[in-house]
Amino acid sequence: MRLKLLSIGLSLGCAACSSMPWKSNTPEVDRELVAAVPPSQTHGIDEARADRDKVSDACDVAKRNTAIAEDQLSLAKKELVLAKTEAATAQTAAEMAEKGTTDELEKAKATVRDTNLVVASAENRIKWREMDLDRAQAREKLAQKKLVLADTRVELARAQAVKQLDRPAAKNVDVHVYEQAVREQEKTVALAEIDVDAAENEAGLAHDKFMSSARAVPASYRKRAERIDEEIQFDTDGYKARKISTKN
Repeated sequence: MRLKLLSIGLSLGCAACSSMPWKSNTPEVDRELVAAVPPSQTHGIDEARADRDKVSDACDVAKRNTAIAEDQLSLAKKELVLAKTEAATAQTAAEMAEKGTTDELEKAKATVRDTNLVVASAENRIKWREMDLDRAQAREKLAQKKLVLADTRVELARAQAVKQLDRPAAKNVDVHVYEQAVREQEKTVALAEIDVDAAENEAGLAHDKFMSSARAVPASYRKRAERIDEEIQFDTDGYKARKISTKN
């Protein structure tokens, strides 16, 4: 399970967010003028570009985590199919046990109760994973918005540097246009952050409900579920993995 998710995440890392279709609509500063800026005056541009690279890395991470969330939801759906099959088998066995001894019937009924608990837990797992995917997608959207903002800030830094040149064309560069563009992108980021907060809350509630049902299932199933409920989250320095405990 873990190796599979890692493989998916690492392969998606090659698709950098720098090739995204959601680039800023802010006009680019004339590159010939930018090239004319002396090295002693490019500090602002260099700093903005370095920040942009960090944001791009975070965007790549968000894409990886969305792919992982999709894979985990798929696994949760497969687990529900298996749980329902086991529950149906237990029910059939219980019906047959009615012709046997009292002990056999009680044991069969207990198995039915246990498998039904597993089904309920599996259903709650899917709801949690659906909310977890929504959260991952909201985070990815936020990362995309932040990258557009970072691109816009780079253009602002270029405009500010070019404006200092002693050239007629440089005097026509309207820095205020880029400052306004940055403010507009900051607003879109703020809105995306609100969406992330809402998704985080929904995912948290779904996770709590799943955990409550997961603690009620038999210990033998909890051990099997550990592999399904393992979470892997990537960050800019690589990845870290943690297991969701389903123990009482």
